[in-house]
Amino acid sequence: MNYPVVVRVDANAPIGMGHITRCHVLANALQERGLAPALFLTRDYSAAVEFLESRRLPYRILGAEMDFASECAEMRRTALDVGARVLLFDLLDVTEELVEKTCPEGVLSVVLLDHLDPPTIRKGLVFNHNVVYGASTHPTRSQQDYLAGASYVLLDPVFAEASRKSYFCESVSRLFLNQGGGDPFNLTTKILRALTPLRDQLKIEVVLGGAFAFDEELAPVLKHWGQQVTLHRMVPPAQVAALMMQAQMAHTAPGNMLYELLTLGVPSIAISHHEKHAAVAEFFAVQGAIEHLGIGVTLSEVLILERTRSLLHDEERRKSLHLVGRKIVDGLGAVRTADAILKALHGEPT
Repeated sequence: MNYPVVVRVDANAPIGMGHITRCHVLANALQERGLAPALFLTRDYSAAVEFLESRRLPYRILGAEMDFASECAEMRRTALDVGARVLLFDLLDVTEELVEKTCPEGVLSVVLLDHLDPPTIRKGLVFNHNVVYGASTHPTRSQQDYLAGASYVLLDPVFAEASRKSYFCESVSRLFLNQGGGDPFNLTTKILRALTPLRDQLKIEVVLGGAFAFDEELAPVLKHWGQQVTLHRMVPPAQVAALMMQAQMAHTAPGNMLYELLTLGVPSIAISHHEKHAAVAEFFAVQGAIEHLGIGVTLSEVLILERTRSLLHDEERRKSLHLVGRKIVDGLGAVRTADAILKALHGEPT
């Protein structure tokens, strides 16, 4: 069977679920434009396999014993065997050597980035939806093949559609909580524990990703909250959007869900996992789109409670966050990215 799009992506607790989620979003956008189906190549991580199987997406497992050279050879062979026209990379570390050794002649390489490190890839298309970046930050590439900024963040279309129904609520009774698909530092438990004094005021919708691995630590905190907390795991985008729309405020990490919350105008407090997260969160905070508390493992639970309580009681601040965030992220990044890929395939300027 032919697969015009081959996707190389992984997902597990350290990596999170954002990479594989956005690749699925982009594959759907390409399918709507006649470029389908997509074949996913991934390591044998349970979170990745569960994600792909639950959505009935074609995939192949790359053996755990493969070294760099073997993986490159297998990816190149697969691209040739299935008649790929696009080879899409979304990994923590995509190098020019990886692209050169895996992408056959005549196949368009597409690299998805979301980090601060200057990209070195000189072949094909590079997308970097990190808001700190713009095309001018990569002088070795033209603006036609290096497309950067929040305009290219890959969100499911349900968020752009839901944003048209978004409205500001003067009071807060429900809070949305997520700390990424993996939450490697178990910040979900820390935040819930910190907010315990508010349990008579708030209902909290907690969304966990498929790579969350701290159920044992989370269980006693959930028991203490009782029916005031509802736990959701591996929920589809439409349900995530509905949960966000029902909430009047959110706690999140500076990953994909932050962009989704901004699209919907949900006033949000961001807690970062690491310095790269923090750079993104600070950008949004300076713009007046979110509140950023800092890196989660360094924060006291007292500070988390105080800053949350402060925003709960500051209607004007929450209204400002609601308005500013929606101006930065419109949720149409998948449309722009897919259109650019199609133009590149047809030899048109992107």
